[in-house]
Amino acid sequence: MRPRTVAIRFLCVSSLAVWMGGFTFYGSVVVPILHDVLTHDVAGSITRRVTDALNLFGVATLAVWWAASWAERSAGSRGLRAMRFGLLALISGLLAALFVLHTIMDERLDSGSLRDFYPLHRWYLRLSTAQWVLSLLLLVVALMIWGGPGAGQGEGGESLAGSTERPSPGGDACP
Repeated sequence: MRPRTVAIRFLCVSSLAVWMGGFTFYGSVVVPILHDVLTHDVAGSITRRVTDALNLFGVATLAVWWAASWAERSAGSRGLRAMRFGLLALISGLLAALFVLHTIMDERLDSGSLRDFYPLHRWYLRLSTAQWVLSLLLLVVALMIWGGPGAGQGEGGESLAGSTERPSPGGDACP
């Protein structure tokens, strides 16, 4: 496998791990502690800033994934490629919706009005959770593409590793 391919896949996996790992850790560990230790207003103001950063990291992560998917557009079966592009489109759409919801919720908080804030917040949490689940599915699909027949093939069937030899059965497989 070419160093460029390794680098692209490493960026995909590591950026998704940081983005979704950060979301998971923040939501499951930090937020409950914030609300135990601080007032809801202070905890909420911290969460606003953190979710801004997480969403921006999401933009960078999706840019990496879209670029990698384009660079490896001929890898994997047609069905897996379609699933990868479909999942990327859904995750990107959800992130755009989260940006819109975040802006609306920020405006409500800044105006001092909590009118309809909590239903919006519940939708924000639902969409974030859907994005998390779809991101895990994206990783599974990518691993299937990267490890399936023709995984080391580029466009036109040429080897991405620079060799036309196929590894022996079990030679490169994980235990």
